[in-house]
Amino acid sequence: MNFIRNLIHKADRSSLYVILLSCTGIGVFLYMNKWSYLHLTTADWVMVYTMLGAALILDYFTFQIPPKGNQQSMDSSVYLACIFMFGGAFSLSVLLPVSIILLIKERKLTWWKHIVNFSIYSLMITGAAAVFEWTGGQSGTLDGYNLIPYFAALAAYFIINTITLGLFFHFSTKDALQQMKRAFVTESLLVYLCTLILALVLTILVVHNGVLGLLLYLSLSILLSHAFKQLFVMYQTIEEKANTDQRTGLFNHSYFESMLENELTTARTQGTPLCLGLIDIDDFKKYNDRFGHLQGDSLLALLGIF
Repeated sequence: MNFIRNLIHKADRSSLYVILLSCTGIGVFLYMNKWSYLHLTTADWVMVYTMLGAALILDYFTFQIPPKGNQQSMDSSVYLACIFMFGGAFSLSVLLPVSIILLIKERKLTWWKHIVNFSIYSLMITGAAAVFEWTGGQSGTLDGYNLIPYFAALAAYFIINTITLGLFFHFSTKDALQQMKRAFVTESLLVYLCTLILALVLTILVVHNGVLGLLLYLSLSILLSHAFKQLFVMYQTIEEKANTDQRTGLFNHSYFESMLENELTTARTQGTPLCLGLIDIDDFKKYNDRFGHLQGDSLLALLGIF
């Protein structure tokens, strides 16, 4: 009964956090955006549509980061570039239509998750824009002699993402610190650094080359996304070969040791029981001697299926 109460209490805290996060994100968006759509010129609308299309294209070309396969995309570079070029309010103006289009397009994802994603992005963009201005950054042309505001904006963007999602793990699971370390700190840091570089590249290309610069940027980002995809496929292939016995097709002893260690860690941290069953095949050597090792491998593969 205590276990059930803990689960219910955990679920209540998680739901309350989602509601609080959504209200905060929407409130911050309304305050920072200040209905800027009513004051956009024709040239501004063209740029909004252009950045909107770039964000949607990069969101489509998502990729996975080894070893756990967490999904990433380069769309954050568009929002950061909008901050560097036009300010936080303009970046939020791009975020809203992107979120609406994704809500209509990705119907398999529940509506409240779309709201949570929109709220987190609103907080990340707002925080990055505030830190960018606070550290002396000026929207417009790229200041190559003072890169501190750009790195500070990225740090704020990354930290807000880590904290908001980390708190969700904290309220929904027990191994929150491990989840944060695996999903954000260890595996995503390199991707965020790439995102900053791409945002700076996008800023330079758009300021000096307009639409042509944006097309060049999209080509570069798509190629990078494809390269990350190929890297993950190669990692999966190598991992599969390293953990699989080539003769039987079953997982080998190294894989068993790794999985056993993970299960033991989970059982200790969550306080759950763990059971291990062992099976011995009597007179297997006699079977090998009579029918040959190939038939013996086939027998092991057959028993492994069951």
